Amino acid sequence: MEAIKFFRGAANHLARGERLFARGKDDSEYYFYSALELRFGIESRYREYLENQKHVKEKKKQGWQIAVLGREVEQAFSGCKQEVNLRLVAGGFPVMLCKYTPVTPELKEVGERLGNYLHAPRDSDLRGLEQWSDFEQLLERGLALLRYACSGNLLGVPLRQRGAKQMNVYMSVHDDQRAVINEILERRIELVMEVSYAEPPQL
Repeated sequence: MEAIKFFRGAANHLARGERLFARGKDDSEYYFYSALELRFGIESRYREYLENQKHVKEKKKQGWQIAVLGREVEQAFSGCKQEVNLRLVAGGFPVMLCKYTPVTPELKEVGERLGNYLHAPRDSDLRGLEQWSDFEQLLERGLALLRYACSGNLLGVPLRQRGAKQMNVYMSVHDDQRAVINEILERRIELVMEVSYAEPPQL
């Protein structure tokens, strides 16, 4: 058997979860596979936030429990649960808008509740239409919240350690954005960062 190419990362789990959810409308067994991808996606997004943080111990980056990962991310980012907008300005002109979109407390709760559906069901589970409707709504809500969490390109809250003169910012960028940043660095243009905070939108 050949190894299957399996694309990892929160955005890939989200894409698969959405496809499986759509199939679940006609065949309910796909809801369970969608739930698994959603659970993977939440865990992966937390890890993506942690993996570049040098002040976080490696062991803490390897966790898998949603509640534990949530606490680690909150501690790593000094308790910040807000959306962070970072505007890069060069030569007086804005050149890029970067955004940190958190795993919200509601999405964390959804991830924890998904455990109820990722074990063999008891005799009383999913017997009635109302129970299936609750499961469907949980998935739909979770996928929407994960879509928001994956929409930002900052892989963490911009932080500067006490006494440090530099601040490390980690982000995922497209090729055209990388070209802009490289041009700025090559020309040694002064780059100004304007940071603002906002509550995550009510989806």
